[in-house]
Amino acid sequence: MEAELKILTNSESIKSNLFLVNVGLSESDNSLLNRLSELISLLDPLLNIHDDIKNISERLKSCQIELKDITSEIDHLQNKIIYDPLKIEAISNRLDSIYRLEQKHRVTTIIELIHLKNSFTDKLSAISSIDKQISELQLDIQLQKEVLIKLSQQISENRKNTFSEIEKELLKVLSQVGMPNAQFKIEHSMTKDLTNDGIDIIRFLFNANRGGQVSEISRIASGGELSRLMLGLKSLITQRNLLPTVIFDEIDMGVSGDIAGKVGNILQKMSNNMQVIAITHLPQIAGKSSSHYFVYKETKGNTTTSFIKLLNQKERITEIAKMLSNETVTNAAVETAKELLNY
Repeated sequence: MEAELKILTNSESIKSNLFLVNVGLSESDNSLLNRLSELISLLDPLLNIHDDIKNISERLKSCQIELKDITSEIDHLQNKIIYDPLKIEAISNRLDSIYRLEQKHRVTTIIELIHLKNSFTDKLSAISSIDKQISELQLDIQLQKEVLIKLSQQISENRKNTFSEIEKELLKVLSQVGMPNAQFKIEHSMTKDLTNDGIDIIRFLFNANRGGQVSEISRIASGGELSRLMLGLKSLITQRNLLPTVIFDEIDMGVSGDIAGKVGNILQKMSNNMQVIAITHLPQIAGKSSSHYFVYKETKGNTTTSFIKLLNQKERITEIAKMLSNETVTNAAVETAKELLNY
């Protein structure tokens, strides 16, 4: 367009000069072609006299043919070039638009502008197909939801098949820790929509006494009862070897005496299948362990540091005796500690 615009804006001077060249070549009496014809005629009588003259004549004739061809091409070019102000204006406006676009989008070549245009076209095509993509995704979501519903229904059936066994086993454990009359029920209902837990709503209902009304554990269980319930539930988990380690942080809260010993027995039994770590202040539980660690703190200046120490046999007797004593460790406490440890 830039080349065409240059020709169009200079069309008048081009046609004028071509016309003058054409006149000089062929249109006037004293034109170059006429003069060349006369010169060739002067050499014609001499062609048979000297070979070099013949060569020169042929070269002049070749020039004559070339000049005639140039004259014909000038005529064609003159007819081809037309001054067209409307076309000049159209091309100028088009180029102005391109220059503005290059400046607007900070590019320097038409190639870069075309690449940018193609990029915009691709993005628009993507936007125009968004409805199709949405429909495809919605269909995929629906298919996935159907799969999830089937899986959640299967999980729900598997859960319901275990309720009776869990209730029976948990009541057995509760009886072992001094709650022979406890009641425990699993209440099951279903949601309308899928959740992270599937389609089940499960509540654990409890009452420590026979004949009472069962209610949610959080509403009815005391601290000690809650500790024993948690112990029971976790003991069921350990029977399935689902965990490598279980940590009880003061599972003995609210229990003492004979019950504490029974809790210790259950913890000891659990440790046959997995590692059990119990944080306790009760000697009955501490005495059941295979390893006894003592956690203590030391303060130096403004810094307090916690330490943990594996106790040997003598240290272990001393620490359990401290649990059994008040301020002063008595011989009776030491003997009781030995008895708890079976030393």
